[in-house]
Amino acid sequence: MSGELPPLDTPPSAPEDGPPKKKGSIVWTLLKLAFAAGIVTFLVLKGAIVPSEVAGAFRTPTWFLEALLLVFACIVIITERWRLLLRIEGIELSFKDAFKLTIVGQFFNNVLPGSVTGDLVKMYYIGRKNPELRAEAWATVMIDRVVGLAALVYLAWASALVNMDFVYAPGRGPLVLTFYGMCTAVAGFTGVILFLALGVGRKSGFADRVRSRLPESVRRGYRAFIRLGERKMTLLASFLLGVLSHTLLVIIGMKIGQDALGDTDLSWKSYFFVVPVGLFVNSVPIPVPGGIGVGEGAFAKLFEWAGATIKGGNVMALFRVTQFAWGLVGALVYAFDRRALAPVQDTDGKAAELLARTRPPSQVS
Repeated sequence: MSGELPPLDTPPSAPEDGPPKKKGSIVWTLLKLAFAAGIVTFLVLKGAIVPSEVAGAFRTPTWFLEALLLVFACIVIITERWRLLLRIEGIELSFKDAFKLTIVGQFFNNVLPGSVTGDLVKMYYIGRKNPELRAEAWATVMIDRVVGLAALVYLAWASALVNMDFVYAPGRGPLVLTFYGMCTAVAGFTGVILFLALGVGRKSGFADRVRSRLPESVRRGYRAFIRLGERKMTLLASFLLGVLSHTLLVIIGMKIGQDALGDTDLSWKSYFFVVPVGLFVNSVPIPVPGGIGVGEGAFAKLFEWAGATIKGGNVMALFRVTQFAWGLVGALVYAFDRRALAPVQDTDGKAAELLARTRPPSQVS
């Protein structure tokens, strides 16, 4: 065996329901799930999460219905953001189909280890829908993830900047380290944005030589990133949609804290600090389903430092319930409407024509 991986744009050879799980991967997944369960158990034993208080919040379900509507609004926003990116590549996907893929991804993000598991599912199906533009379609999913994460990082960083006294208060070393991590992430994302907006490496002999050594599918994915930089208004619109969706998440956190758990200690300004920072910590790529346990621990400490009498771990636990509710809708789509995720046949050669327009003349076959 040569040990070489197949090119990214090779059509999947898996059956309809996906590739069979290897025994080793199943064991590794179970270990990750056990790790997440261990973190949650530890937080319950420490009192950072109180199951009886979480269950008691549903005695007045009005907040839950309102939170579900807000989560729905978030999903609509990120669906439209992804469709913006798809259109740059000449890929037309109806809102209905894009929404279905998004909530299916939401389901897998909640139940399988890793914060990008749902993205892999979206990549698999959008690639099957557009076999001739698979590399470009996959790139839009990755770009969408990067844009959404960048919006969260900037929102959390900005909220920390206006609360520096809180960040540097005595005994908050972990929060200071988190702030430094946010600064590093902001610097990295700022560099990427400038790279795209200024077209660095777009026309460069050195960059051309590097790209020539890459597989064709990787070059096509790279060009998708470059095309986003050429459409600065689309880049800005995608980023602002990300900020809007995360702002709605802050409002959900505030509704849970105040309406579900009865918090009267924290102002809306405090929520606009603790929730984005907590979500930033939750986004750290730790191989547990949706960061379960990590976010609860971060919220518990942040709410404690903010002077809240309610448990921050309870806030995050209820936050997950609202997201998982929509994830269950995604599970139903995946189980009973699989045909909607099936590939669309390109009978008129449209995909090949679009692919030709996105390649430089020298690479058109």
